[in-house]
Amino acid sequence: MTSEAPRDEAAQRPGSVLQRVLGGELKDALVFTGTNLLRNLGGFLLVPLYWRRLQPADYGILAVIGIVGAFQALLGSLAIELAVTRFYYVWPEAERADNLGALWVWNWMATVCSGALFLLAMPHLSPLLFPQVPYQPYLPLGIASNILSGLFTVPASTIRIRRLPWLFATYNLTSFTLSTGLGIWFVVVRDEKLVGFLHSSLCANGAMAVFGAAVMLACARPRLWSPGLWPALRFCLPSLPSNLLTTCSSVFDRALLNYFASLHTLGLYALCQRFAELITGALHASLKMAYTPFMLKHLKHDDPQGKAIVTSVTSFYLLPYFIAALGLVYFIRPFVLLIGRADYYPIVEWVPWFAGIAVLTCLLFYYTNGMFLANRTELMTIPALCQLTLLLGSCAVLIPRFQLPGLIASQYVTAGGYFAVSLYFSERVYPLPHRFAQLIAMAAGALVFGALGILIRLSNPYLEVALKLPLLGAYAALGYLYLKRQPLRTLTHDRDAAV
Repeated sequence: MTSEAPRDEAAQRPGSVLQRVLGGELKDALVFTGTNLLRNLGGFLLVPLYWRRLQPADYGILAVIGIVGAFQALLGSLAIELAVTRFYYVWPEAERADNLGALWVWNWMATVCSGALFLLAMPHLSPLLFPQVPYQPYLPLGIASNILSGLFTVPASTIRIRRLPWLFATYNLTSFTLSTGLGIWFVVVRDEKLVGFLHSSLCANGAMAVFGAAVMLACARPRLWSPGLWPALRFCLPSLPSNLLTTCSSVFDRALLNYFASLHTLGLYALCQRFAELITGALHASLKMAYTPFMLKHLKHDDPQGKAIVTSVTSFYLLPYFIAALGLVYFIRPFVLLIGRADYYPIVEWVPWFAGIAVLTCLLFYYTNGMFLANRTELMTIPALCQLTLLLGSCAVLIPRFQLPGLIASQYVTAGGYFAVSLYFSERVYPLPHRFAQLIAMAAGALVFGALGILIRLSNPYLEVALKLPLLGAYAALGYLYLKRQPLRTLTHDRDAAV
């Protein structure tokens, strides 16, 4: 008995709890993130080839397709993926397959119907909304590709909430192989340029829709009705107004740039966003898949110790964002120099600014989950309205006068205001003991290391990369050591305060 007591006592110490939690989180996060980054790496391996076939204006057309796709996703998803995430562990185990199946069927119907609506309406709306972009053949191909992409929304949420990292890895590796192979075939070998790029996206998204269907058929029972369907819809449908406002905010910048600048400028902006999507897309989507189930499990009983563990582990999740942003700041210039296309050189100056916007945008997920956790999705409309108001005002003033620099400034104003308002309402309905000092320390360190890296500008891109890599490694190591020292003291303090 005496020999077991110390082990039991040690197992209950906050530091031991945190170490066990971090061990499991690190393993799943590495699988999610590593394979997702590998999939996105396929696109960047093709960049040198694409840039010899595509012009910046072609990326402007892709940006317009992205605007249309944002509204397709809004109408097609019905925010059902939020309900899957929120209620999966709340549903009785015997009802999960039926509830998942019902939500999946409704998502498919909404995605296909909304896509058909866009195919009917856009021939008439496109000349008014996007006069610089010919409707045929680009927009029909883009809309069809968006439909197939939307069919994977619920399967992706299911994989994430069920915490199936190796299944997610299989999806990413398959997607990597398809996107790379199809991109080379249509764009490079067949030399179909932008049309070939859209054909490759269409085929890849179609294959992934089939993969998603196979996943859902293995863990869900398709049906039109289930016991949890109506409560799930009552949770997610009130979020649609806020999603509509957020979608308008996400596309309004590109729409204004489309009117006040050329397709070339819009294409450069879209390219900068594409590099920033290594953070907001590849990295963020991967880390969310590990963090969301972890957060919901530890906050299920709303106890102080669970909140302390979640907010302490959150800081470890944030560190990769700052490392990735520094990586973009450090290596975008050597990357563009190696490709050697002069018409793409302007993005070297702008991508570092987009990296900062990307990190600020991702912070919302970790610090403003209170409205989601408190089932108060209707409150999300208020921050979204503030976001749209800030964006409209700042863009209307800055874009006509400064164009791309003005748009970047408006993005910082909007992202900062949206974060502040969202945090306020989240803390009102579901307060969490966030560790803002750690966030500030990581951000300050990233700014210092970023400034040091920008000073290193050499004519030899290989030598520049060789000098910047140790700087990036130093920031990562110092950041990890700093965070590793913090949580034990914080959790111990929380335990003593509770006692």
